[in-house]
Amino acid sequence: MKAPKIAAILNVTPDSFSDGGKHLSYHKALEAVHEMVKYNVDVIDIGAESTRPNATVISVREEINRLTRIIPAVYNLVKDKNIKISLDSRNYETIKNFINYIDIINDVTGLENYKIQELVLDNNKQAIVMHSLSIPVKKCHFLAPNINVIEYMNTWLKNKIVKLKIFGFQGKNLIFDPGIGFGLNAQQSIIIVKNIEKLYHSKIKIMLGYSRKSFLAQFGESEAKNRDVETNALTMYLAQKKVDYIRVHNFKDTSKVLKLAKTLW
Repeated sequence: MKAPKIAAILNVTPDSFSDGGKHLSYHKALEAVHEMVKYNVDVIDIGAESTRPNATVISVREEINRLTRIIPAVYNLVKDKNIKISLDSRNYETIKNFINYIDIINDVTGLENYKIQELVLDNNKQAIVMHSLSIPVKKCHFLAPNINVIEYMNTWLKNKIVKLKIFGFQGKNLIFDPGIGFGLNAQQSIIIVKNIEKLYHSKIKIMLGYSRKSFLAQFGESEAKNRDVETNALTMYLAQKKVDYIRVHNFKDTSKVLKLAKTLW
């Protein structure tokens, strides 16, 4: 089987929903990166601003300051390895500042900024285009519960592709993330996971970020950091669905789960 690629999350933030503060220091972040390299992750997704519900919005200067030592150090660690660096940012100035160190731009605003679009194309990068109704997440902004979420996401993605192709994008430039937890209720998130293959489009890769998210609380764990069992169960399921990328916190467990999946299927 073709297993999903692992995008390991490296949050250099004090307030991310499940690992805030864990990698805020330079040394702790680099320790985590060494482990990511050891476990052969495919992508290291680095972010300095939390997008959890009610997160504090930080300035671009603060975002850049948090990343200034980390990103060049990660680049030096992985430049000779088959590991890509993704920058999780919605700010043009931040992305431009680190453009020579990164391979993928993970834009939670859905690549709406024309200047970011130009950066992606001019520098031959890939972009993760995520669906969201608000950044950071606002609980008052959500899809209506009676909406057909698969039809909605397909329409949103098709319209996005049309706009981006006019600007010069090709399918190989794009990775689609339906944005689990961003304006979706728990049932809608489950529907997307169960029907993820209905969101596949030719030449456009798909990423799913479900790790430790709140929709998994319905299966027993209220604390985000304790939801790895549920996350791992979905990883096994998504391996069968042939998702291209999975974005996870516990990359060690994920690596083991995918090794088992390859053996079974």
